[in-house]
Amino acid sequence: MKCKDCSTIIPEGKMFCPHCGKETFLVSDYNVMDDWLENHIKENIRPIHKEEEKKENLIEEEQVWNLLKKRKKPLAFLSVFVFFLGMFLGNAVSRYQNKHSFSYNYQKTIQMVQEKDYRRALKYVIRASFLNPDNISARIYKEKILCEMNRYEEAELAFSELSAAEKEKRSEELLRIYEKREKYEELARFLENTKESWLKEKFSKYQYSELSFVQKEKVYENQLNLKLTATNGGTIYYTLDGSRPGIGSRKYRGEILLEKGRTLVRAVCQNEFGVFGKEISGVFTVVSTIPNKPKVFPESGDYENGVSIFLVLEEGMQAYYTLDGSTPTEDSIPYDGNIEMPLGTTVFSAIVVNEDGKKSQVVQKIYHRTK
Repeated sequence: MKCKDCSTIIPEGKMFCPHCGKETFLVSDYNVMDDWLENHIKENIRPIHKEEEKKENLIEEEQVWNLLKKRKKPLAFLSVFVFFLGMFLGNAVSRYQNKHSFSYNYQKTIQMVQEKDYRRALKYVIRASFLNPDNISARIYKEKILCEMNRYEEAELAFSELSAAEKEKRSEELLRIYEKREKYEELARFLENTKESWLKEKFSKYQYSELSFVQKEKVYENQLNLKLTATNGGTIYYTLDGSRPGIGSRKYRGEILLEKGRTLVRAVCQNEFGVFGKEISGVFTVVSTIPNKPKVFPESGDYENGVSIFLVLEEGMQAYYTLDGSTPTEDSIPYDGNIEMPLGTTVFSAIVVNEDGKKSQVVQKIYHRTK
């Protein structure tokens, strides 16, 4: 019999193990067949257990994997959502910062101008000016862009926001705005007040046309053929009765005939753009013993039958006339009332003679009577 603890052979009849001293119990005798059978069963059953264990492990792994996959789907979706949300928020923050950045909007203005995208350039420069109202460069760009877009009224308003120094530097641009908007009165006024001779030369056609009398204001003997000059051309209007000259007044046609007496001459010139310059006036006195020319009606022109020629004479004057263009004398036909206009072409000439026998200058009219 063996000790169940240390396997030492215990002599028969002994109750304790001689080696370890443990109490012994009776056990059945050793049987070789029992050991063989036990080993045989273990060897054949172990593979079966291993296969089943393997299958069970595989099943468990598959279940765990499926569970993980189910969990991964919402996790992946959440990750993508978080990623795009981060991008959106980042872009939103960036856009907000750019929108409220003067530097960004000013640089975009320059870029858009270079690309000739003036609509977008205007959007950026307006925002830049709002963010930094004192920045002169942004204001200048705004005025330039509006000009490029042909929005000259707004460009003029933008120009008015510039400082006096900047306006002086950019005078030519303002004049271009006036030119595009056909504000010729403002153009002429600016050119009159500016000290820049090169500007006056460049925009000379828009200047006021300055008038002057060729003859001096003084007393003249006999009649005076008064002449005027205009520095910039145009149409000259004048009056001899002291009234203000304008479009409805007489037009100057090379000279103004002043006869006996004292005459106040007022004149003004309108340039080709409809702008009136400064009015001038002068008093001219004519002391004459020569009578004034007679006034002949109607004016030269084409007429039909039933038209008469007549003269307006001063008191005490006698008129003489011819119908063939020759110079009339006291031996010519004396005027004593209306004259029937001859058929065809007539060159009518007339003079007046005063009581002292002094003769006036010749007045002449040309008529064409068709019927």
